[in-house]
Amino acid sequence: MKVGDKWGYIDPSGKFVINPKYDDAQGFHDGLAAVQLVGKWGFINPEGNFEINPQFDEVGGFGDGLAPGKQNGMWGYVDRKGNWVAHPQFDDAFSFYEGMASVQSGDLRGYINPTGKYVIDPRFDDAADFSDQLAAVRVGDQWGYIDREGNYVLRPGK
Repeated sequence: MKVGDKWGYIDPSGKFVINPKYDDAQGFHDGLAAVQLVGKWGFINPEGNFEINPQFDEVGGFGDGLAPGKQNGMWGYVDRKGNWVAHPQFDDAFSFYEGMASVQSGDLRGYINPTGKYVIDPRFDDAADFSDQLAAVRVGDQWGYIDREGNYVLRPGK
């Protein structure tokens, strides 16, 4: 909840459990929330203590124990202790779902595993999160679905 120009967190009764002191704040994912102080993002626990100090230009939420973080114009992934598991190398990066994350290299998107290795090479104009073992992907202006190996289950435009 925002009070003045600072963000904090409330419980269901509306009582502050973490006082407003952050410049910006995101919701909790996997037990941590991204917060911004003095232009940098870090992650706090439900008590409001930093688990990962503010050091990122941008961040995404934790998923499968990893979160995307941006430094020096590139995205990578950190674990819950703030250690890079995939160093910044992507033009854009999204949260992990079902053990895979959509990342962008140049104008195309593909999917990586938690070590940062491509499991589906960038070849899509857009790529959604995996859900129930499938992901929606766009090629041109047409959408389709792929499986976890990158095979089309429903080709774009069909």
